[in-house]
Amino acid sequence: MLAAQPDLLRALFVDYSSACDEFGIYTLRFYKDGGWKTVTVDNRLPCTPKGQLLLSRGADPTELWVPIVEKAYAKLHGCYELLGAGTVAYALKDLTGGAAQLLQFGQADVESRIRNGMLWKEMTLLLKSGSLLGAAIRHDKARRNENLGIESGHCYSVVAVKELDLVALGQKMYEKETVLRLVQLRNPWGKGTWAGPWSPNSELWTQYDRVADECGHSASTEDTFWMWETDFFKIFNSLFINRIFKDPWQSTSMCGRWLKDKASLAVPRRDSAKGAPSSSDPAAWLANPQFTIYAREKTSCVIVLSQPEIGRAHV
Repeated sequence: MLAAQPDLLRALFVDYSSACDEFGIYTLRFYKDGGWKTVTVDNRLPCTPKGQLLLSRGADPTELWVPIVEKAYAKLHGCYELLGAGTVAYALKDLTGGAAQLLQFGQADVESRIRNGMLWKEMTLLLKSGSLLGAAIRHDKARRNENLGIESGHCYSVVAVKELDLVALGQKMYEKETVLRLVQLRNPWGKGTWAGPWSPNSELWTQYDRVADECGHSASTEDTFWMWETDFFKIFNSLFINRIFKDPWQSTSMCGRWLKDKASLAVPRRDSAKGAPSSSDPAAWLANPQFTIYAREKTSCVIVLSQPEIGRAHV
């Protein structure tokens, strides 16, 4: 997904120059615990006796940024083995400093946003703002034969969305609809390409030649494909969102601590971890750490709550 945004990829490498390649030393930055952390690694990479990379690698064997990023990320966490856990959304947060979110299509509120078109509008705005989107089938391998080529457990990058007026294009209706919504996805895995309607070799591109022109369709493209909006929300069950905040967004961070009473201290500590209100203590939340936000005018606001990772290596 990060490869779809070259500027975000370049920002990972600190003070990169040709000297980095000459001496095999790279410094990268990752967003951890509310700030950017730098990690320096060399280009000695785990390989087989035949010289083939053991772990992550790109389609081009001479392209080394993928294993270099992986090595630095592994050093940040302590070892390669610890990279086997976690989620796509939070890995993207570490790589970009964006705000992570996971939407699961089976949830009632998400299904409502799909039906009324709000999620489609959100996806359109997020992509325009430079945010990263990825779709996946999570925890549902039983439907493999129904997925028409899409692999379970793989994350596909959402590259673009198109909303086309078929009447204005002089094309016939599609599935009784005059507006056609298509999602373009990138498949970095080398397998698991969509084989349903609007797939690379679908006859629909010939029937809807002006749609093909609008989408810049090419049957020879191997790593990207298009899906009809309805199929997209039917086949996939998860959407990873990594919100990237650019101008005119502004950000600030505040630190707080949730602490329990400790009478043994010389100065007894006030309980600041009361939790949610309850029937026995309806005003419990008043004791929790609080931060006041003043808005001078109607505006959008994103609030992210995070805590330091436990057990991560210090570099």
